Amino acid sequence: MLSFMSNLVCIVNDYVWGWPMVIGALATGTILTIALGFVQFRSFFTAWKMAIFSDSDTAEGTDISPFQAFINALGTSLGNGGLAGTATAIHLGGPGAAIWMFIFGFLCMAFRYIEVYISIGLVGQQTKGPNSIGGPMEYFKRLPGSFILPSLYALLCLFYSLASGNALQCNSVRFGVESILSRAGFSGALAYSTYAIAFLLFAFVVYLMVGGAARILRISDRLVPLKVGLFVLSASIVLIYNWAALLPALKLMILSAFTPKAVGGAALGSSIRYGIARTLNANEAGLGIAGVLYGASGSKRPVQDSIASMLSTFISTHVMTFAVALCIVSSGVWNNGMTGIDLDIAAFSSAFGWVGALVVTTLSVMFGIGVLVSYGYIARRCWLFLTGGRFSTLFSILYCCIAFFGTIIQVKTLFCVCDLVNAGMFVIVMYASFAFLPELRAGLRKYRSRV
Repeated sequence: MLSFMSNLVCIVNDYVWGWPMVIGALATGTILTIALGFVQFRSFFTAWKMAIFSDSDTAEGTDISPFQAFINALGTSLGNGGLAGTATAIHLGGPGAAIWMFIFGFLCMAFRYIEVYISIGLVGQQTKGPNSIGGPMEYFKRLPGSFILPSLYALLCLFYSLASGNALQCNSVRFGVESILSRAGFSGALAYSTYAIAFLLFAFVVYLMVGGAARILRISDRLVPLKVGLFVLSASIVLIYNWAALLPALKLMILSAFTPKAVGGAALGSSIRYGIARTLNANEAGLGIAGVLYGASGSKRPVQDSIASMLSTFISTHVMTFAVALCIVSSGVWNNGMTGIDLDIAAFSSAFGWVGALVVTTLSVMFGIGVLVSYGYIARRCWLFLTGGRFSTLFSILYCCIAFFGTIIQVKTLFCVCDLVNAGMFVIVMYASFAFLPELRAGLRKYRSRV
């Protein structure tokens, strides 16, 4: 019975993340981009200026600044979904899937602008202090369906945070550490490693939770730049090593993306479908998660911070995801039958040799821990909304226990459930995006008239 339910969930997930979601996301992104006057292109360089020279002071009565919201939004989107998800998209959709990920990434930047602006420009922070609440849970109160949508979103986001942001990340960390131990010649330790890793992650999360939001944000502020720097350095070495194959790789990716019978046997439709689906799952734009962070920041510059927030999507999609894809295709391993992290390892091994496996698994571990930390803050905000600001200690215990059990369980079905929850969050946030579109356009027009 359990096996039947597991298979059923995955079948439903394959359908939902098939053409219905892909076409809907592509059409929605295009319409919203046009309606906002191509904000992601017109304000691209302004976004860099605003992010680099951001006023990172925390507003009175809040525990997170707009800059910390940006760092944590970036932290949640730089995870194993981008690392392994890109390889999976290329395995299923051919090299052309990377081009569609790149193209759709620009539409996702508009999603990010919208979810952040609604959270701070139209609603803002509704409660003060360390238990401050803002974002989607508040702006859904202003829409038809307000009797159920705020709680539904908070429940979906809480589940997604606990399952994908906690359990799945801890599971990825475990496999990464065990891979490092195995390749380093410590195979005998694997019999005890699972529970040892689970206990260490449990202890780490206890340390996080005891320190509250301030400790979570402080650790995230340090982890995100570290994992970005390590990824950029290692990926650059692979690309430099394969420099002679870069132009042929780009040509192959473009031909595969726009040729009806795509290169490598994957049809054009497969390139589009898997490219777009994996992008949404990897960068999390349009899920409202960034809105939870920015909504608690008390930002007084809604348009500026919304423009800057688009860079988190650009970095996760156009820098990280596309760099991974280019490493895979330029190294010539894209059609070797591998997928996920194994395909990433094969690509990085072209430059690093046997050390490539250690590099990729180290990245996987760091990405997993970084996402785990950032989602600790997001999950706490959803919990406080659902409980009316109560039982924060119970939440901390729950988050710690999930870290332990998430490390040791089998999570195949959980991946499918998380994808379905992801789809639900995207649909209701897009509903809000269209409902608030007149206010979004008016706010952007007013800002542009002043600059």
